[in-house]
Amino acid sequence: MSKRARIKVWKTTGAIFGEFFGHLGRWLAAAWLPFLLGTIVYIALAQFYWRNLQIESPPRWLLSIVLAPFTAMIFVRILKSIQLHVSVGFRAIELSRQMWLATPVIAVISLLFWGVDSLRGRIFEHQATTTDFVNIILVAAAGWSASWTLKAIIIVVSHGFFAIIVERNRIDVGGVFNLVRGHFWPLFALALLLGAIFVGFSDLYYRLVQFLELMPQGSALAPILSEATIFSFLSSLLWFPVHFLEDVLPAVSIGVVYLALRQLQSAQEQPPRRGNSSD
Repeated sequence: MSKRARIKVWKTTGAIFGEFFGHLGRWLAAAWLPFLLGTIVYIALAQFYWRNLQIESPPRWLLSIVLAPFTAMIFVRILKSIQLHVSVGFRAIELSRQMWLATPVIAVISLLFWGVDSLRGRIFEHQATTTDFVNIILVAAAGWSASWTLKAIIIVVSHGFFAIIVERNRIDVGGVFNLVRGHFWPLFALALLLGAIFVGFSDLYYRLVQFLELMPQGSALAPILSEATIFSFLSSLLWFPVHFLEDVLPAVSIGVVYLALRQLQSAQEQPPRRGNSSD
């Protein structure tokens, strides 16, 4: 019995970044309009919370639900380009059935991430009341490790849904299971690696913004618009590179991994070739 071929982590990582940087203009065309629409909705929510509740930012759980359609637009447009070779229009809005099917999946994933982060934060806040510095460090390290592990598992289990939705125009749990079966650990390692790259980029970008003193402060428009609205708009523009990477890199990764898994499945389904050897 032949050994089941598995996806190669480093080779796939190289293919993902080759696809990402090789078609950067295409991904910008796919992401800019959903990002703009999502920013407008976010600013409207921030304005509502500021005027009525004196809170500068809406709760994350609410944003996970409200902004899910705009992330789904980006995911579906990119996956259609990679999987189905559909051209990406600069001013097109993705309102297909696939987008609406992907929206609740993204909302559930975002809510799960929010739950993991909230649990880790509460555990750390409770432990931080102690004066034992070493214990605080150990708990923080354990919390981060558990958080990354849980998020990587969620990614491996859930991200295949987007590829299947784009291909079959429906949610197919069995199709996702068959797709990732036998590849859990390589995909888990890939999720951790890409997560570490994103966190590293976000941290470097944040430090650069601090160093250059680019964080938005007050504005002459404050008498017309609330400080929360102005801050939300300027922050959204300032953090576009981070949000772009956060939304586009996973979608590109899903497309590249999907094609690699399909190639492996096709190779395994083909009958073995027999040589012309004589007895």
